[in-house]
Amino acid sequence: MTPLPADADAYTSTLHTLPLDTLPLTHPMLRRSRMVKNARFESVVELYRDKKSGSGQQYVDTVATMLGLNHKDGPDLGLLRNIAMLPTFDIFSVRLLLRDIGVSVAVSEPLPPEVGRAIDAQMRKFTIPLLRYVYGSDSDAAMDLSHLVLLFRDPDVKRAEEHLKRLADRLKIPVLQVPRFLEDYSDTFLAISFYQHTYFSLKPSVDEFLGSIASLKTHFQRSHVVISALDRVHADFSQLMKSTAKRLNASEQLANLLWGEGLTVPMDTLQSRIREFQFLLGHLMCGISVKIAAWTNAFPRPQSGTPKKCVELITTDIVYALGQLRTAAESGLQRRAPASAVQGATGLQAFLRTFSQT
Repeated sequence: MTPLPADADAYTSTLHTLPLDTLPLTHPMLRRSRMVKNARFESVVELYRDKKSGSGQQYVDTVATMLGLNHKDGPDLGLLRNIAMLPTFDIFSVRLLLRDIGVSVAVSEPLPPEVGRAIDAQMRKFTIPLLRYVYGSDSDAAMDLSHLVLLFRDPDVKRAEEHLKRLADRLKIPVLQVPRFLEDYSDTFLAISFYQHTYFSLKPSVDEFLGSIASLKTHFQRSHVVISALDRVHADFSQLMKSTAKRLNASEQLANLLWGEGLTVPMDTLQSRIREFQFLLGHLMCGISVKIAAWTNAFPRPQSGTPKKCVELITTDIVYALGQLRTAAESGLQRRAPASAVQGATGLQAFLRTFSQT
């Protein structure tokens, strides 16, 4: 996995924060609010935030009662409940969800230039194998999915239909499903590319956090309980970063495996499993982001918190999140996928095993 530029670290917060004015909500107060993952990794609506009052957070159903959104099938409440179930709030995961629930809206958020270029570079690793699968090894290496979509909008209707049918035949899916396939494929791998960038953006802060744990131990030499708790958090967080890096490294080979081994698994089944991989990675990266944000917000500078305050945060909110993340990391797809789902695809099976290991 190649390190990516990390000049826009603040953008990593989009993993755990979502401005609600980007969604088709109707209530004005909701549109001024945000959905966030709190320190315990729960989805809550942040109604206000300032330095004096702090963050005013409420669960979705509590907000619904406060605002009189009592109709369970109402558009605002239903959409909020669906968004709250996401493991991460990056824009790519949000778009995937909106298409799943039939909400037609162009949700987008501009990326900082360096982040956008880094993600585009990573994304090519996922698009080029697909394009070569459809158009052969001589296909233009500079082509990407946006160019492929333009082929279907060719003014020559007959030629556009030929491109569409060729892709449908190669993917073994109905012609009418091709546009949705391209949208989902793009957002799924854009998300994974974004997680790769985010990992390198967060790693220096994680290293500082782990170093702080080592320093804290010198203040509690006589407390075996505290020392044991700090050792456990250090080991769990280190292992979490290691296993996440392993998954991200493995994901770089996924596109080649998908389009190079002659899979017999139906495309819709394969897509759903790749989506699960993406959601697992998003969950892990969002959790890491939430915990590191909680630490750096509470203690923005070295020595800015007393050892007692630091230990309190580590042994409450941070420990709780690590338990959730560890559970997610241990629930790999290999345990839920039938052994016969993929035939003759030894590389992809190895990839599945990578995601089921911690």
